[in-house]
Amino acid sequence: MRFIRFGTRGWRARYDEGFDEESVARIAEALAVLWSEADSNSTIMIGYDTRRDARELACVAAAVIATGGVRVKVSDRPCPLPVLGWNLSQDPSAIGGVMITASEAPCEYGGIVLRMADGSPASRIFLDEVEDLIAPEAPIQRASYEFADFLTPYMEQVRTYVDAGAIAAAHLNILVDSMYGAASGCFAELLRSLGCIVKEIHGTACDDFEGLHPDPCEPWVDECESTVLADKADLGIVFDGDADRSAFVDERGRLVSPKTFVPLLMDHLVNDRGENGRVVATLSCSASIKSQARRLGCAVTETPVGFLRLYSEMWDGDVLLATEEYGGICLPWHFPERDGLVAALLMVEYLAQRRKGIGALIDELDEDIGTYYYGRRDVRMDYGAIESFRLLLPGLNPPSVAGKVPVEVSHADGMKLTFADGSWTMVRPSRTEPTVRVYAEAATARGRDALLGSGTEMLSSF
Repeated sequence: MRFIRFGTRGWRARYDEGFDEESVARIAEALAVLWSEADSNSTIMIGYDTRRDARELACVAAAVIATGGVRVKVSDRPCPLPVLGWNLSQDPSAIGGVMITASEAPCEYGGIVLRMADGSPASRIFLDEVEDLIAPEAPIQRASYEFADFLTPYMEQVRTYVDAGAIAAAHLNILVDSMYGAASGCFAELLRSLGCIVKEIHGTACDDFEGLHPDPCEPWVDECESTVLADKADLGIVFDGDADRSAFVDERGRLVSPKTFVPLLMDHLVNDRGENGRVVATLSCSASIKSQARRLGCAVTETPVGFLRLYSEMWDGDVLLATEEYGGICLPWHFPERDGLVAALLMVEYLAQRRKGIGALIDELDEDIGTYYYGRRDVRMDYGAIESFRLLLPGLNPPSVAGKVPVEVSHADGMKLTFADGSWTMVRPSRTEPTVRVYAEAATARGRDALLGSGTEMLSSF
């Protein structure tokens, strides 16, 4: 028996270390027990990405969950995680969903993500209940399920979100890098239907991903960057493995970080689309988001790290956008979770309406809110040292860091120190890994690096 515990992004394991039919069936049986109390007309939806055996394992999960007496629908093809979430949010009979995906993890990993009835992340309470019900052996019983088209209604809906005429008139040349993930084919086809000239890379089935990690960051975006330059594309769009996050490459072949593309998207939502509301961001996000919010007249709410914390803010109904440090973006009027496809579609609309390259828009942003140098280092430590550090954190108030005196100290999530010049640093033990994350941001790269170095040095005594 292998022990199964869900982290904040679901459960993952290597194929050769436990991610197999038996483990999927054991989890599915626990879900069948929990969902068996629902009405027989209730629906469970199951999606899967492009990884090895993902479709077959989705069918195993469906057959086991169906023994609980609920209706089970499986996507008729690989689909992005946001597609599953949106379909859940639109079906009054839906009570939950399962996605077979390991998101940005390399090809050796498989995983399972659970979703609630409205497409939002499964709560910690629900995940604990699932874990408590996982049996030591896989069940034998199976029941019938059906296949359904989740992708078509989603694509038809999100197409209505943007100004199709403006996009068609702009004749944008766009490179889509699907990273062999769940966005393969579908997003490129959507852009073509809107009149864009589209080339897609890493968009075919490939069990080993050719060594690529489906994570939209350096160095995995190198080919996208070079191809944008070679093809003279207006924009490169990169998706992670399950497409709940996207990243962008400008016409100069430069990866655009979340500290830049989130403020750009905010500008588009407020100034071009006439939207308004609060911006919700985790404490570890760049200060550029707060600066842009102030410039646009939007209130800002900061939360501890974790998308469930962001989700809890959306109940008030006044949120324009929610985001976290990795660039995942949620637009509550769509549904209450991250959606890299819609974020990318809005960025395409932004370029089409402004009739400028994203590089020029970045230059304008820097003039409006200043330049920010943001960085993060992950320091691996054993669990005992991390626990000792965690216990000391509430009383930790250093008088100075890298020669700077803090003007504000927050212990809401680890420790965050803010300085008079607007720079800041933060140390936060991970909840799921033997790692302490050190963040810093300053007006210069040297200032950022000095703060990162001091934060890392602080951990050396543990």
